[in-house]
Amino acid sequence: KSRWLEAEVEARSEKDGAVVYDLNGKPGVPSKHVRLCVHSFQVGLDVEYWSTSAGRWLPAKVHRLREEDGQLDLDVKPGAPVSRLRKA
Repeated sequence: KSRWLEAEVEARSEKDGAVVYDLNGKPGVPSKHVRLCVHSFQVGLDVEYWSTSAGRWLPAKVHRLREEDGQLDLDVKPGAPVSRLRKA
């Protein structure tokens, strides 16, 4: 079955020019198979949010973690999906 599993990153490296991660003893996982989860962030954290309307990364601050739907409320966007965030 295809589903996301929670794991911890033990190491990050490059293999043949691509980023790969070692996750809880599973080495060499391609970056396209790894994503951040809501637990990767804390309230008050400075992040960058990819705004499709602005077409660029915007500075933002986490106001609330929404574990029920895996999104975060930011000062610039309520209900921001984790897939459009990166740590500043």
